[in-house]
Amino acid sequence: CPSGSVDTTPGSPCNAITFNTFFGGKPDLGPEEAKMSSVGVVFQPTADVSASIDWWDIKREGTIQSFGLTTILQNYTLFPENFYRDASGNITTIDTRWVNAGETRTKGLEVSLRGATKIGGARISTGLDGSYLLKKNSRLLANSPFGPSEVGVFTRSGDLGIRWKHSAYVSYQRGDWTSTFSQRYVGGYAAYVPPGVGTTGTKFLPSQWTWDVQPYKTYNLTFAYSGIKNLTLGFGIKNLFNTDPPYANSYDTNTGSGSSWEPRVADPRGRSYLLSAEYKFF
Repeated sequence: CPSGSVDTTPGSPCNAITFNTFFGGKPDLGPEEAKMSSVGVVFQPTADVSASIDWWDIKREGTIQSFGLTTILQNYTLFPENFYRDASGNITTIDTRWVNAGETRTKGLEVSLRGATKIGGARISTGLDGSYLLKKNSRLLANSPFGPSEVGVFTRSGDLGIRWKHSAYVSYQRGDWTSTFSQRYVGGYAAYVPPGVGTTGTKFLPSQWTWDVQPYKTYNLTFAYSGIKNLTLGFGIKNLFNTDPPYANSYDTNTGSGSSWEPRVADPRGRSYLLSAEYKFF
């Protein structure tokens, strides 16, 4: 249908139809191939202070993909063999099985900072590991053009192109005790846009929902005691402030892998408690 939408008018060629769907693996499915280039530098003016930055470029070919119905329909000229028809030309089955099809190009920077000092008999150390995405583009087939930038934009499969994400910590050590306070940060991105829906002039509930998924920040607190020979005991609180995942509409219309939250970014389980014991036999 030129409109891409169902038309219930009697006699319309765009009436809703029912068909079978093939899903799963295929006998000729093979591994992806990748080429990676990177270069970096480390600056360490003292034993307790260091900084590093790395640039990387990854090219993935033959990416394993399972195209959904919307993607296949929107790119019909690329996937005519995925539509099975009867003698009258009516669609009977659509093939959505996994295939080695496209290509992805990703570039980014990795940043690492470390610092430590002694104050009043205690050692305080800090650190940050961050990732800044410079480029992310993909194409459905090796002979098709690359699509628009996927940095900061929802994509149905693969990794989300989060522009900036980091882990940071502050650690306090005195004697046999060590405590660490850490943060995990994942930047926001443009939300999923349902087919046929624009970003303006459309009403959604709840009314406070926006077209951007907000950043996700969680904090952790851990304690460790190493005063017993060869034994280290630990206690921790994950998601200290019981932060809920930011609302995301993307999986409300998918296969059920998450509901109103993005499982590739967020964890809906809230605050949890950890106990650990590590014993060394040497």
